Amino acid sequence: MLLESDKNKVYFSSLFARHYQSLFSEIRNILKCEGIPCETIKGTKDYWCRDFMPVQANTQSFVQFKYHPDYLEGKRAYETKVDNLMAKSFPELDVTKAPIIADGGNFVAAVGKGGKTCVIMTMKTRHQNNDIHPGAPVPFVSFVEEVVKSELMCDEVVAIPWDQEDELGHVDGIVRFAGYSPRGIPRVLINRRLYDQWYAGAVKSILSGHFQVIDLKLSLYDELSWAYINAIQTSKCIIVPGIGLPTDKEALYQYQELYPEYAGHIYMVQMRDFIKEWNGALNCLSWTIQSQNNC
Repeated sequence: MLLESDKNKVYFSSLFARHYQSLFSEIRNILKCEGIPCETIKGTKDYWCRDFMPVQANTQSFVQFKYHPDYLEGKRAYETKVDNLMAKSFPELDVTKAPIIADGGNFVAAVGKGGKTCVIMTMKTRHQNNDIHPGAPVPFVSFVEEVVKSELMCDEVVAIPWDQEDELGHVDGIVRFAGYSPRGIPRVLINRRLYDQWYAGAVKSILSGHFQVIDLKLSLYDELSWAYINAIQTSKCIIVPGIGLPTDKEALYQYQELYPEYAGHIYMVQMRDFIKEWNGALNCLSWTIQSQNNC
């Protein structure tokens, strides 16, 4: 699975571009100034491209997981028919279909200790697939994680608990890969202060086996401060969601410390009202890829 720092093109739903023209224009203008192409995808049923679009495994291939989230039960009108969309808009892409249900927002690509390539996810993906009977002589959990490793071409899956108060169960509002320390140790950034003591401790304990774990340090923890984790990262720039509080400057400063290679190319866009209404931010909204051509 490609790291976000490998990506050089960004897509958004045309619905988002139409319904939130000012916010979309601000994001698009930043990307344009940085030389990152930004386009829209027609035919989506909601804004969340990250979840239903294919996950890029390497420079040439993509993996389409089954998009049938349980949180859309009774709301299937908002479930994008990805096969139809891909056939119409991206027929040239090499896409493999995976045999399990999973949302793209539950995959964070990283590199762990020893240079192992990792996918971080919550255990929600196991829950979503608990009725699968693969007929293989391996435990169910092993089957799900082996599919993820095989399809996304990574060495290991790092699975953290699912906080069941969050029905989405996505990992991209909990943790993000933060590159390497000056000593070359792989790092992740998390926001544990939003969770109860047990959950925060379990997440840190699991992640510490693979990474140096860095807590997002804020003077105030708002109900929306998880969104700071949910940024867009490309090969040339990072865009962080702002939530309209003094802590915006603190979060931006910590990004600047963690990503010195992006000096002068880290931005913030204000989107508190959007985040509060829709419970999603920039990583959720975007489909980032490494493009070899004009697809």
